[in-house]
Amino acid sequence: MFATGFNGTTDSGGEEEEEDRSLSFGEKLRAGRDQDEETASDEEKGKFSLEEQQIITGEEDEDTLYQVRGKLFSLSSQNQWAERGTGLLKLNVRRYEGTGARIVMRKDAVYTLLLNATLFPGMRCFLAQDPRYLRFSIIEDGATVHYNLRVASAKVAQELLEEINANIPTL
Repeated sequence: MFATGFNGTTDSGGEEEEEDRSLSFGEKLRAGRDQDEETASDEEKGKFSLEEQQIITGEEDEDTLYQVRGKLFSLSSQNQWAERGTGLLKLNVRRYEGTGARIVMRKDAVYTLLLNATLFPGMRCFLAQDPRYLRFSIIEDGATVHYNLRVASAKVAQELLEEINANIPTL
């Protein structure tokens, strides 16, 4: 219950109400923020502890023979080259056997898999008209897919071609 004073005002707490009236809105806001910061935990203040996590890529038991940055294109059903992405292409072999060569390409920054192809007997890999482009075909889901890889220079393309051809298994 509130008591009514002789001047018609209600008395609900006396001293607290007088203190609230003497503080401006900005002062009240700052005082409330200071109280919140004192009681907030580290996570609420924006301090998080991040831990390094190990990511398994499937390349842990492989050695990289050659790697190069490039842009990968695939031949679409309309006979046009469609860009798949830009990233690092690696020629990997199994560490213990030195066999089972494959080419793996991941997109820059996000490491999405663009290409994962095992080299197989009879695989053809050659330079295109523009010597910076390396062409090869692989079998994906029972269909042949044609790829075009553009690298920085004709010399790099020739070195990659020699490495791939040297690791294509024979019958």
